[in-house]
Amino acid sequence: MPGRQFLPASSAARRRLDSGRRAILSCPPRGNAIADAAHVIPLDILDLRFVAESEVAFGSFPGSAWRGALGHSLKRLVCVVRRRPCEGCAIEVSCLYTRLFEPRSDGSDPLLGRVDRAPQPFLLDCRTATPCRLAPGDPFALRLVLVGRRTRDAAPYLLRALEEAAARGVGPGRGRLTLADVHLLDPLRGRVLPCLDGGRELRLPEPLPIAPPPPPAAVRVVLETPLRLRVEGRLAGPDSFTAGAFLVNLVRRQSLLARFYGDGPPDLDFRALRELASRLEAGEARLAWREQLRRSARQATLMRMGGLVGRFELDLRGAEVFWPFLWRGQFLHAGKATSMGLGRYRLESLELRGGRTRDATEETA
Repeated sequence: MPGRQFLPASSAARRRLDSGRRAILSCPPRGNAIADAAHVIPLDILDLRFVAESEVAFGSFPGSAWRGALGHSLKRLVCVVRRRPCEGCAIEVSCLYTRLFEPRSDGSDPLLGRVDRAPQPFLLDCRTATPCRLAPGDPFALRLVLVGRRTRDAAPYLLRALEEAAARGVGPGRGRLTLADVHLLDPLRGRVLPCLDGGRELRLPEPLPIAPPPPPAAVRVVLETPLRLRVEGRLAGPDSFTAGAFLVNLVRRQSLLARFYGDGPPDLDFRALRELASRLEAGEARLAWREQLRRSARQATLMRMGGLVGRFELDLRGAEVFWPFLWRGQFLHAGKATSMGLGRYRLESLELRGGRTRDATEETA
């Protein structure tokens, strides 16, 4: 159903927004970069269904447990030197584990600045509502998103590592699960394609084109898992969150993913984009901080991993340049700790005065 009517916060806000739109139009990206931004990141969205073999308990942040289990299992599967830590290993550059879990940058990327770590080319997204307690035979849904062609080639290793991790036990009580089936999601057509053959070997179909539908006039952004977004060096709370910081984060994150795992970053004028984003305001914002804890085996301590949940609205008229990033972010998430499933959101269409918008969530899962 269409949501409530979207109105700008004030006439002054509307004037600032219109000024920003003129700025982006006066500094357009070179070539057809706005359209190309939707195509430069090869993406595979795998939906995995596990079945509990014993009683399994998950807290409110199961993504941390799954990511930790996957990392340990993958390292056990592919490491040939059994070196801890990986830094300094003779085959670190070519190792599948470091490429997926500890990818490095040469330090020359302007989007990373002095940070020498590249974004991880995958994320885990628990689709079963948590916290939960599973009895034997109960299903558990886990989504694995792969970014880039080389990561797609590593899919059999990731699936085997997840399967072995689940068989050994995941979560506080080390509950055991069995991998039942794997499907590739086609978000444009709303269909899923089976990926396990009769011998339970992974057989991925040909890569699916994943491009956004035409942009709507306005959307509601619903933050489903905590969003850890930095604004001026600090994690944003309900009072310091801005729509501009959210959109700039999406552009930066996806440009980095395209730079390291795709066809190169889109040829955009980032200064003009930041200027436009700074003039956009979140309408009808209802945000709250949700705290959660993560147990770090490496640091032997509990870490706070809270973030923002809730919703806000965005008027995209004149700011359609952000639409490919906003739409794709439903699968790639936003903010920090995305590989554990944080920063997941969904888009809902809104109704504007004078007519309805296109459904932004049409045929997405």
